[in-house]
Amino acid sequence: MTMAYRIGIDVGGTFTDFLLSTPDDPSIGLMNGLSEMAKARNTSLGEFVKNVQTIVHGTTVTTNAVLTRRGAKTGLLTTKGLRDALEMRRGIRERTVQ
Repeated sequence: MTMAYRIGIDVGGTFTDFLLSTPDDPSIGLMNGLSEMAKARNTSLGEFVKNVQTIVHGTTVTTNAVLTRRGAKTGLLTTKGLRDALEMRRGIRERTVQ
């Protein structure tokens, strides 16, 4: 019986990617981690990913770069009606009433 896997991925430098962070290229940490999971199941990476049913990806790379003031100097252009664009860059989210 083949098992279907669901994988959650979060890259951004705040947390460690598997065993080692790879901030210069988060895809390296991701691929290394997937390879480790395949190896732990005694299968090739190709065979392992064939059984991945869902991948959920999140990233805070941009948010972390802005908050730590690292990275290239950039500008933000927006149009009228997008008043929250500057707040979003700080990772601030408005609370919604439910």
